[in-house]
Amino acid sequence: MKTSTNPLKFFLLAILVVFGAQMVQAADEPLQVVRNIVMQNGTNIFRETMFTVPKNKQLVIEFFSCNYDVPSGQSLFVVLETDGGGHGLHSFLAAKQGSPPGQDSFIISQLVRIFADPGTDVVLTAQRITTAGSVVGTCGFTGQLIDIKNSK
Repeated sequence: MKTSTNPLKFFLLAILVVFGAQMVQAADEPLQVVRNIVMQNGTNIFRETMFTVPKNKQLVIEFFSCNYDVPSGQSLFVVLETDGGGHGLHSFLAAKQGSPPGQDSFIISQLVRIFADPGTDVVLTAQRITTAGSVVGTCGFTGQLIDIKNSK
């Protein structure tokens, strides 16, 4: 069996190795999603689909943040729900930032790595114990949509 050491083959292979990774990286799409949270007086839960992952993509959430105001003395429990290799409920700690008259202000700012499979929803839930007063805020995430190659 004769083997050939063709320099052109090695050159093309080197180009594929170096630039192939960049081409795969270029296929990733940055994504930013923001949703407002509004709970009127008399309600204690907000639940909304933030994003539906396209059928040929996987979502990787890399950062999650929220800011919101609640009536004084109240708190809000925030959960991001995903299906990525299984069903996940991701809870976040909020830090109190101040107390404008009659309100308490909180933020969530968290570096994460959360996956969502093709065709699944990313659902935001915010809940409080009481229903008195209104809640307003904003939650969002940043991440990447990654191409999924069909294995069939």
